[in-house]
Amino acid sequence: RRGVDAGESLLRVSQLAMRHGQLVEAQTLCGQAVDVFGYFGLGHALAKAHRFHAKIAFALGNPEQAMRSLREAQRTAQTHHDSGEALRSGFMRADLLVSQMKFTQAIELASQLIAQPDCAHNPLLAARATLVVAWAHYAQGAYPLATALGRYTLADGKVHADDTPVPVLDPGRGRTKTARLWVYVRDDRPC
Repeated sequence: RRGVDAGESLLRVSQLAMRHGQLVEAQTLCGQAVDVFGYFGLGHALAKAHRFHAKIAFALGNPEQAMRSLREAQRTAQTHHDSGEALRSGFMRADLLVSQMKFTQAIELASQLIAQPDCAHNPLLAARATLVVAWAHYAQGAYPLATALGRYTLADGKVHADDTPVPVLDPGRGRTKTARLWVYVRDDRPC
């Protein structure tokens, strides 16, 4: 029981550090929670800690480390016979693959997860799987159009750009941060 309490405390402090924007400290604390859960063989908690570690790594701009943590969460959940946890980790990996424009891999992964019997028994996971596959197919179809449009816009000698700051919600921190929208316009008029 002490292992559970120690690991949970480390994970809570890690989440608190992330909310306050201290990502490196959050990553260190989460890594310690992973070590504690691993030492005591607490599979469900270990998978949860790996998923949170992936979230931190992604926030730090390290998608490779995030993918490794998600794979580890999925492996841990499968090892400890928690198939629902394995499916959730798998869908998080599929979402990450879509965000990295690796559409074919995301579709294959989500399709494999949909084929698992546990997905059929859980309507929330089945809906999530369907959404991931649909989003990946949409993004895969739109990507060539977006690429061609970008090439057309930037091909001419004159391009105008506009930077618009937009407030967006900053998950886990309880406030907004500033995102930027960049709009490019091609000018075909003669000089």
